[in-house]
Order: sequence, then C-alpha cells, then structure tokens
Amino acid sequence: MTFSPVKSVSMYYTALLAAGDNDGAETVRWAHDEAVRIALSSVQSDVAYVRSGRHEGRGPSGRTVGQWEAATGLAAVVYGHHTNRDGEPQLHSHAGVLNRAATADGRVLALDGQAFRPVKEALSAAYTRAYQQLLTERMGVLFQLRPDGLAREIAGFDPELLAQASTRTLERVRPAVAELAEAYTARHGRAPGPRARRALVEQAVKGTREPKRGLAGPAAVLAWTTGQPGRVGRLAAALDAVDEVVMTAAANGTHPVFAHGDQAQAIDGREAEALETLFFVLCEAPQSFEGILSPAPEASEFLALI
Repeated sequence: MTFSPVKSVSMYYTALLAAGDNDGAETVRWAHDEAVRIALSSVQSDVAYVRSGRHEGRGPSGRTVGQWEAATGLAAVVYGHHTNRDGEPQLHSHAGVLNRAATADGRVLALDGQAFRPVKEALSAAYTRAYQQLLTERMGVLFQLRPDGLAREIAGFDPELLAQASTRTLERVRPAVAELAEAYTARHGRAPGPRARRALVEQAVKGTREPKRGLAGPAAVLAWTTGQPGRVGRLAAALDAVDEVVMTAAANGTHPVFAHGDQAQAIDGREAEALETLFFVLCEAPQSFEGILSPAPEASEFLALI
C-alpha cells in the first residue's frame, strides 16, 4: 500500500528545506513516517489473521474445515520517497506486508489476504488523521478543507503554487483517467463505479510514469526548488502565509494547541519564532497597535497559555 499526504505537506517540507530549516523539514518527514507506523499498527487487530487447515473443500456439514487464527502481528517493509517520477516534491512511502505471520503457539502461516480489502480506507484515514495531528502539535500548522471538499490542505498555501508541483497529476494522470473512463463507458454502456474507477486511476498512474531519475531524497527536492526562477521566493512567501495563519489562530484562541492551557504543547521551528514575534507584538509594543490588538490583560492571559 502507498501512503502519501496532501500536496501542501510535501510543499511545506520543500519550503522548509529551501529556507535552510533542516530541523523543521525533518520534523515534517518524521510526522509522515510516524503516521505510516500508526496506520499499520491500527489495523493489526483486524487483518493479522492466518489460515490453518484445509480451506478449498467442505466437510459433511457443508462448512469448510479450515480455520482462521489470530496472529501475533504484522511484518512490513516501508520504502520512503521524497519526489514523484517527474521530480516534483511528493513525500510518500510504499509499505509491503510479509504474507506470513506467527500464531500464539509459534506456527508461521500465510496471512488471509482477503482481510486487507475492507480496511484499506481505514488505513488511509488513520494515516491522514495521524500526520495532520502530529504536524499541528509539532509545527503548529493548521489544516483547512479544500474548495473541492475532497481533502484538507495546510492553511496558507496558494493553490497555484501547489498546482506547479502537481503537473504529473494535472497534465497526464487526469487526462489519462478521463480517456480510460470514456473507453470503459463505451465498452460497458455505463460509467465506471467507484471500484472500477479506482482501477482506472491505478492504470493511468502506472501508464504515465517516467523512469526513475538519478537524484533522490532531499537533494531531489532542492533541485526542484531551483528549477524555475522565483520559485524559492514563492516558497518563502508560502511559509510566511502559513505562519500568519498560525499567529492569527493563536491570537484569537482558535488554535487547537493553544486553545486550552491544560492541553498546550510546545511548537518547534518557524512557529516558535512566530510566537516569539507575537509575544513582542502583544506585550512589548501594544501602544503601536492601539485599537487593533486585544488589550494587554487579555494578551497576558493568552501568553500564559503558551
């Protein structure tokens, strides 16, 4: 299975790298990796089952004589990547689960692969929820629903900047899916349903892949940032916009990390600097913003929370 966050997460990682904030970028990468681990762990109780006995036949009662037994856990190998095949920023990981697991009495048997089908959506949901929460807690960023209502992106990112790093999807994958869907409709006399459409998307993704390039990891991401004039400046502006959203939410009490003192958590990297700036604005220079910011007592009360 492949785990990949929304484009703004990969672009946030890219912007931090371009700004020289390697610690912040590593925190974003860690959040992705940790979310993958959490997602895989969350479904172990549902999919870690092995088959024992004979399952191909049925006994005199008409029932199969095989059994399903709970295993002790899953063994998975995870391969992490930083870019897509076109060299555009896209954090993602491929998880390969070993088709073997041990029972409580030490026997190693084959996993029941059918158990994975109904939990793929749950895996994706657990991964998404985990990385969003981890990034909000560690970096302070907030997520908001996209205009299309299909996903939540980091608040503050310009959709046009995200599109510049999604040319593979916009220019090749989506047109290929549309072409395949049209052929499917002509062949079957009806539009593809959700399951068929997922298969068409997978076919389009594989059919439009470029060969792998020489660069990989953070070096490949940094190469993309310098591939077009002015791109580094736009990434820096995106970081400023993200910081502004965080500061505004913190100031008005709607930020989930700072909304309640008993739930307050430390924030790393650029957001820590942003809050230091907010401290100065609210407490050190309130006279410069008279009539705009909250009165000093409220500001002090807010800062006590962080």
